[in-house]
Amino acid sequence: NKEDFLRKIYSNPTKIIPLLSILTDEAARKKDKIACDILKQAGQELALAVNTVIKKLNFQKQSFPLVLVGSMFKSKILLSTVKKQVKKTAPKAEFILPKNKPVIGAVKLALEK
Repeated sequence: NKEDFLRKIYSNPTKIIPLLSILTDEAARKKDKIACDILKQAGQELALAVNTVIKKLNFQKQSFPLVLVGSMFKSKILLSTVKKQVKKTAPKAEFILPKNKPVIGAVKLALEK
């Protein structure tokens, strides 16, 4: 039932939620409407958070790098939704998808010092 399903998810969210996001993205790539809607909504929520920070920093008219870190940005639907919504607020934002994991940058910085 629904309660058991939610209890299972929230019993270990750092393990289960990433797996569910992978399954959702796979379903979306197969044109599953519900999966597509979930990813679009998630992208809109992420963009809302990003746009809130952009407005607080008064960056709407500035050019600035916006680094998108995390495996969730492998989803084309989620990524395109985030970009589209953020561009409405900050048209000069430069989206960067790092090729390496963030820890690589931290190691490089440590080695340089």
